[in-house]
Amino acid sequence: WVSNPLPQTTFYKSFASDVLLADLKNDNIYLQTETMNQLKRFIERLEQIHAFCFCHADLTARNIIITAKGQPVPIDWSYSGYMHPAIDIAYLLYILLNQGFHQNAKVFYRIAAERYAGIGFDIASHIQYFLAMRFLEVARVPTQRHKLKVAELILSESSIESFLDKFQRGGN
Repeated sequence: WVSNPLPQTTFYKSFASDVLLADLKNDNIYLQTETMNQLKRFIERLEQIHAFCFCHADLTARNIIITAKGQPVPIDWSYSGYMHPAIDIAYLLYILLNQGFHQNAKVFYRIAAERYAGIGFDIASHIQYFLAMRFLEVARVPTQRHKLKVAELILSESSIESFLDKFQRGGN
């Protein structure tokens, strides 16, 4: 972990709720007032944290290859940098949920939460926020508007664990 080497505005620019909300508004997508308030609360909590690590920041299926020994290896590090560790965790959760691997998502989350336990802040709420941001980003595509409801569900839940349980039961 390192202390924040960049001005906070640089790091949060692409993940800040006001930037994303402006983009959504430009696409004629409007969130419920409570969802917008929840985003603001998450941002306020994020701005209190100054712990960063080196992250890939674009962990998607196309950026992971499997070696001959079956080991996953990330490629294409063009978006990498010192960022909040919840970003990579949330992106991987998004992939698992989007591909229907709900149980795998819960297992992956538990492993990640254990890995980051005791680091001095609540990583779970940060993962919850970044996962919602990913669903909101994707919801900007007209054929993916249904993901807006998933983002709202993520933000309305009291915890990421609660969301993962509901998501698995609902099969969204």
